[in-house]
Amino acid sequence: MQQALRREEKLFKLAGGELPATKGLGLSRFLPSAARQEANLRIWKRIYHTPALLKRAFVRSGLPAQLVTMLTANWKHNGRIPLRVHTLLSADPDFGKLIVRAGNRLALIATLNTPVRAASVFGKIAAQVPGVSFVAPLQQITGIFKQIRRRAIWLVLAGYLLISMLLIWRYGRRDALRMLYPPLVSLVVTLGALGWLNQPVNIFVIVGLILVLGIGRDYSVFLREGNPESFSTALGVTLAALATFCSFGMLALSAIPALHAFGLTTLIGILVSYLTVPLAVVPRARSIA
Repeated sequence: MQQALRREEKLFKLAGGELPATKGLGLSRFLPSAARQEANLRIWKRIYHTPALLKRAFVRSGLPAQLVTMLTANWKHNGRIPLRVHTLLSADPDFGKLIVRAGNRLALIATLNTPVRAASVFGKIAAQVPGVSFVAPLQQITGIFKQIRRRAIWLVLAGYLLISMLLIWRYGRRDALRMLYPPLVSLVVTLGALGWLNQPVNIFVIVGLILVLGIGRDYSVFLREGNPESFSTALGVTLAALATFCSFGMLALSAIPALHAFGLTTLIGILVSYLTVPLAVVPRARSIA
């Protein structure tokens, strides 16, 4: 325990020297190490052995000088037993939440309230103190989402490639290229619109693009397999687009950033896919009698 307290005190000292505005919270703030308590005790002994200096300090602070006599008497009367862990925990058991026990070993949890941009600085400070590990939950979550986003981008590219191969196998190279117009155009327009709206490309945007890819391809297949000049075919594609607008596109109105990004991507992508799906129609030759 004493070793952990000394390490925590050293960490707070280094952190305060590097960034004075940092606020640290840990067990050592309430239970100093034995060495720190002994040093503080020696300082207080020197103070109480010279009551004149203490009285002068009280007068400068605006406190009545009579308090010096009372404090000096209490100092001489009361014992000076160092504060122990069990004494602190018996007074307030909530301090036990700062202690992590694993068998015969223990660790202390200390919190540093600091801006995100200073997290790397505290990582370097923690590396200077043996046995201290710096954990930044926000940075870890951000790193995980970055990895997922990169993998999702590769999945989108792989999905476009796989769909292209299947369409080429089914309809031939020329017709397959036509059928890829709606999802490809919607991809480019959606990314451009998101950039214009200052919407960053995150994992939720990538998920929306995957949905747009699949639905845009479906519109092309519907027109290719059905009669593009038939009212029922056009009505089916229109109703499918409206259903997507009402289900996913309305999420663009959400105040939650993740849902807003996903809904906005889907709304723009599906709208562009619906408007460009006529490009997938293969022109049919007509004979003139």
